[in-house]
Amino acid sequence: MKKILEDTNTFLASIIGIIGGFIWAIKNNWDYEPIILLSVSTVALICFLAIKFFGENTRPNVEAELKRTGSNRGPQMILPGLSPQNAEGHYLPQENGIFHYDFEYKYNLIIRNNSTQNAYNVKVYVEKNYSLKFLNETNLLDPLTVDKSKIIKAEYNFGRNFSSQESLNELSNHFNDEIRKTKFVIEYQDEQRKTYFTEFFPPNTNIHAKKKPKMGSQEFRQI
Repeated sequence: MKKILEDTNTFLASIIGIIGGFIWAIKNNWDYEPIILLSVSTVALICFLAIKFFGENTRPNVEAELKRTGSNRGPQMILPGLSPQNAEGHYLPQENGIFHYDFEYKYNLIIRNNSTQNAYNVKVYVEKNYSLKFLNETNLLDPLTVDKSKIIKAEYNFGRNFSSQESLNELSNHFNDEIRKTKFVIEYQDEQRKTYFTEFFPPNTNIHAKKKPKMGSQEFRQI
């Protein structure tokens, strides 16, 4: 019943019924039949407006979270001209010396539906951070239900010039500045195929956009 009352066709039928009933009532000296039509149409219009403006929010709310699941630091690599060396030119493994380190972080990108309504045609876009690679794709045909999340596995590989202690500090930092500034956009639809958007910044900042965010083809890629 609620779906019928909030349908746009109900609104149009109510307007037509009110106008037609009013004209009919005048022509028939306010007979009971046009008054019934007027009453039913008016009640339907009031119900439509009440649901539209005061009814519960039935849109799906899709949100994301990025969780680190593993990390690895590669061995020290000598930087000619930067890494410490003795008088004979031999490089020394000093704790405060600058060396190159490669890092590999593993993440789960978790897509959740935090509402009572299913979401459909879920698409995930990410800024073109080429150090961040995604290992599996989402299936657009699978709805995002309220009881099951989508998980996309990711790897983040990068290199930095650090001292030994700085490299350990970096290893303990689950989300560095580059990851935190990487923007995701999630596009999804409700049952009526109305489209919504969520902007996401790791690890768990979600912004429900009122309109489609700007996403240039050179700046974003679909996961």
